[in-house]
Amino acid sequence: MNRTTFGAPWGRSLLIGSIVQVVFLLAVGAAPVFFAVLEPEPGPWKWLAAFLGGAIPLAILAGAARYAVRGYTVTDDSIRVHRPGWSSSLPLDQLESATVSPYAMRRSRRELANGGLFSYTGGFHNAELGSYRAFVTDHARTVVLRFPDRAGRDRVIVMSPDDPDAFVGLLITGSAERPRD
Repeated sequence: MNRTTFGAPWGRSLLIGSIVQVVFLLAVGAAPVFFAVLEPEPGPWKWLAAFLGGAIPLAILAGAARYAVRGYTVTDDSIRVHRPGWSSSLPLDQLESATVSPYAMRRSRRELANGGLFSYTGGFHNAELGSYRAFVTDHARTVVLRFPDRAGRDRVIVMSPDDPDAFVGLLITGSAERPRD
């Protein structure tokens, strides 16, 4: 079985967006605790509100971190999308095409997705691709994969490996020409 692993480097927009969102969520989570501590006699309801106000932003951060994309492994029959502590698999048996398409997510709207907290993952839609699933960390390195779905339409997946040309070459020809360090 052949396996080739590709990284998922963060683009500038993901890095800046994630930092801003983490700082915001930590501030939102700290505020109720801070105000409960300042209250002369907080009472049990204030502490409960402080706990929930602090726990919800932390749960959002933990959930987003759990689904962050860390890399991709191409095997003979699938692509594994690596996440912290787990991975998901995308079978390649019906792959119709794979193309390098930088900024393929441009002008997309989220349908049910994480739009930039540690990764861009989930369902998106734009005029060029239609509805698609994304496993992206860098908009400049996007690769578009097309599969047939049960209704005969295209099913589109967008990924962002560290070497898009080698990734597509591996999917199409079975060999990846990657530069040596």
